[in-house]
Amino acid sequence: MLFLGAGAGGLFRSKTFYSTAQSFSPRTFHNMTQIKQFEECYRVLCEGDFSRSDIHSILVPSLQSLKIAQADQYLANLVQAGIFHLIISTNIDNQLSKAFEAADMRVGQDFQIFIPQQHSPDKFANTGHKHVPTIIKLSGDLEIGEHSLFKQNFYLETHDMLKTFLSSTLSGDVLMLGYNPFWDRAIDAIFPAQGQEIWYINEEKPRPPFLSILQSRKAKCITGGAGSYEAFIQQLHWHLDEERSPHESLLHVSWETNVAPTPLWPDTQNAPTATQEDSHYQQTTKEQKNEKKQRTNVFIGYSHIDKNYLKRLKSHMATYEREKLLDVWDDQKVQPGTNYRQELQNALNNAKVIILLVSSDFIASDFVAENILAPLLQISETKGAVVLPVILRSCNFDDSGLQQFQPFNHPSKPLSKKSVDQDAVWADLARYVVTLGRDTRYE
Repeated sequence: MLFLGAGAGGLFRSKTFYSTAQSFSPRTFHNMTQIKQFEECYRVLCEGDFSRSDIHSILVPSLQSLKIAQADQYLANLVQAGIFHLIISTNIDNQLSKAFEAADMRVGQDFQIFIPQQHSPDKFANTGHKHVPTIIKLSGDLEIGEHSLFKQNFYLETHDMLKTFLSSTLSGDVLMLGYNPFWDRAIDAIFPAQGQEIWYINEEKPRPPFLSILQSRKAKCITGGAGSYEAFIQQLHWHLDEERSPHESLLHVSWETNVAPTPLWPDTQNAPTATQEDSHYQQTTKEQKNEKKQRTNVFIGYSHIDKNYLKRLKSHMATYEREKLLDVWDDQKVQPGTNYRQELQNALNNAKVIILLVSSDFIASDFVAENILAPLLQISETKGAVVLPVILRSCNFDDSGLQQFQPFNHPSKPLSKKSVDQDAVWADLARYVVTLGRDTRYE
């Protein structure tokens, strides 16, 4: 079963939503991570003197201009392949259903949507989800005007059959994406502390009180940039698309992604407790002033024969550089009269993400082998840098010494292949690099 929290929904990625909510908040958003901004938006809407129609007028414009996310398109493909049959979502937007329809899935025939505020919970709990893939929109649907986004607890308390069904379902194997302790807190009360395996995928480590449930269930955890909805779904889709039978175990496949899961808080002395502050609203003024934005250092290695590919990649990263999310280095930044090799080594040592534009010329270069490939393994192991090979042209990648690093695109689908949309790959890569840096952009 797949659980999609608010961090996997349209509001989380709506710039309009943040801009509108900030106008009602006394706090300065630019000093916060995106998740903290999102939680502040929740506080503003909950504590502000807003009527139901006021909230509706804020939410509708925030969602109406959103395009279908690539991750939602990938998820639609996974549902078509039979990987997910039941999705429980706390999101009130229709982005996921739009992605399903864009994948030629017809609502009512190829999938169905269950909205507790509109349909009979008792009837659904008995038979409604057994025949076709189903999305349960636990918080309702904004488009039809039926939602309980800020009163989820009150709704669940009045529908015992739905609560029983959800508790039973959530006691099985669960993949959790985008859970947020503010937006999704209603689920805490019905989430069983005993049950089968949970995979918790998130950009942030879990916080109390939900942390105790995950510890009790011995959950597997992937956090940081690789734990974002976009990054994880993309990696899962890539593995299943290239290497797996559609009906293989999801949990088995996930173990073999390039991000290893970790136990929750293995050092119990450092584990947060339910008595610790779990809200960013209680930060002191001094702590707020010390928050400092940082860019993610990105190193790009390439052969000069492939400089046109470099140019296209940099054009897709330009927006994120302008927004001060990325600091991208390639050898075109080396100034005349400086020590070229030393500049290259400094950039390589400081990089959090290392992108390698791989071709036969790149692999054949003695300079690349000596100055980039030789120190690469040590840098990735000791400094934790993420290495992302991108296959430009057909080459002997599997015999290059780079095969230990998972390429961003499959070697059988190099960018030079006519059927490959190069700009789509570059755009996905740029977004992915940003997600990898989210967990370290703020001090």
